[in-house]
Amino acid sequence: MIDIVALRENSEPYIESLERRSMDSSVVSSCLSVDASWREQKGVLDSLRAEKNQLSQKINEVKKTGADLSSVLKEAKELPARIAEQELRVQELEEKRDALLRKIPNILADQVPKGASEEENVQRNEFGQKRVFSFPPKSHVEIIESLGVVDFDASRKTSGSGFFFLKGSLALLDQALQQYAIDIMLKHNFELIVPPYMLRKSTLDGVIDTEEFAHSIFSLQDKDLHLISTSEHSLVGLLTQKDIPAQELPVRLVGISPCFRAEVGSHGIDEKGLFRTHQFHKVEQIIVCTPEESTAWFERLLAITTEIFTSLEIPIRHLEMCTGDLGMMKHRQFDIEAWSPRKNGYFEVGSCSNLTDMQARRLGIRMLLPDGSRVVAHTLNNTALATSRAMVALIENFQQEDGTVLIPRVLHPYMRGVTKLS
Repeated sequence: MIDIVALRENSEPYIESLERRSMDSSVVSSCLSVDASWREQKGVLDSLRAEKNQLSQKINEVKKTGADLSSVLKEAKELPARIAEQELRVQELEEKRDALLRKIPNILADQVPKGASEEENVQRNEFGQKRVFSFPPKSHVEIIESLGVVDFDASRKTSGSGFFFLKGSLALLDQALQQYAIDIMLKHNFELIVPPYMLRKSTLDGVIDTEEFAHSIFSLQDKDLHLISTSEHSLVGLLTQKDIPAQELPVRLVGISPCFRAEVGSHGIDEKGLFRTHQFHKVEQIIVCTPEESTAWFERLLAITTEIFTSLEIPIRHLEMCTGDLGMMKHRQFDIEAWSPRKNGYFEVGSCSNLTDMQARRLGIRMLLPDGSRVVAHTLNNTALATSRAMVALIENFQQEDGTVLIPRVLHPYMRGVTKLS
């Protein structure tokens, strides 16, 4: 959630950000009103607690004089109930205020374009040369099924739609892409983490929006354990309630894991294919840094993913999310999209987000300054490479007229001598 102190001191940036998102800004005044009541009732509670301490001292003093204690003891007996009642009142106001705080989104970066929906997202950059085909390009599904390196029919029988069996050289390609992305991340001094694949709801509540939890998370029946949809959730959770010395920032983590997504919503799950599935592998980047460095790290994370895809010789672009398509916790977000010759258009292969202090505040991730004071850190996340979507782009862009698929040269060292899918 946002910082209540910052909201008290200057609510205008939050109101402006809500209006830029075409959201009702009255939630700010409602929140501040409840906060004012909370502070008033908190003052009453503090006074009652001080009164309890004073009564204890008064009882000791009266005992020394031998005077009648009955009136003082009666007051002392009634006070705990009054304190308990006031504590409940303060707690209820705090919960109501925090619920309203969660409805106030992160402040938008100045560069975020105005728009009502994803249709108004803005292309910022393009990279790579689009290949000109001398034959009608096929879809990735047509190609890999004809090569016999995938089995969608068997996975529908064993698991349902949205799953797949990768076979032979395609399974090897999936592993090669993971290792290649990891090697690039290690070159950029990220620490490699294999995280837990299941988390408690308390951790997930800190890293994602409630709506995202409801629509995209698989949960274990009768247990407070939920499958991760990205290793970002575990990596940020790793730092929960930690005070990180300022000299140790930035923290650079790269996670490798399977990802599980229910994908209930407008897009649904692909009946057949690797693009939108319930399960895939991903290499994910996480940064925890000082507030002053988060804008620069946003650009650096974008550059790393750009490096990966351009070295794979896959044309990509950066698409900036507009105000109407930006998540509640996001300060700024770019999607990285790859070129599909089959569709003659781009499709998403990853995203890069700056969440400033919103995620870290929820989880208590702070930087410890030399003077002993603490400041909430900033967090960023970025997809280095999701193998399923990267394979879609690779298969379509490197397909040959005879139905085979060439493997990019940079992946040859990871492919055990295989240079094409055939």
